Order: sequence, then C-alpha cells, then structure tokens
Amino acid sequence: MELVRKFNIISQYLVEIDNVRPMGNMGTKTETWSWEISIAQHEEEYRGRAIERSRDREIPWIVLNGNVLDKEMIEICKRQMSK
Repeated sequence: MELVRKFNIISQYLVEIDNVRPMGNMGTKTETWSWEISIAQHEEEYRGRAIERSRDREIPWIVLNGNVLDKEMIEICKRQMSK
C-alpha cells in the first residue's frame, strides 16, 4: 500500500538579502541575493524550499521546526550564502 501526503503551498514570497563583504582599503562590496521561498503544510508538518536563480543555488524541501517559518527559511538562506 502506498502512502501519499499532499502538502499545500501556504506561502510564497521573494526575499532579497544583501551580502556585504569587506574589500580591504576600498571599503565594502554588496551583493544582493534574491531568494524565491515556498512554504508548504501537511497537517502539522511544515516544509520549506528556496531558489536563487541568478547564482544557481537551491535549497531542497526541508522540514521546518521553528515557530516563525519565514524567519527560519531566511536563516537557512543566509547560511547557504556563506558557503
């Protein structure tokens, strides 16, 4: 018997995060990352994913554990930017 879980997309949005890096004596360099974020729900389970198309980065569907799902996804995106 197959088990099928249907997740409904409950939130989709675009988040722009500025990545500011020092450039030695020349000050700083700012790069803006544009993340397309989706959050889905099945019963009490939440999952999120994000795509940054211009840099060919993707965060596949992952289980979210926090109470503030948007903030959790943004933190996950920030960690991906530092790689």
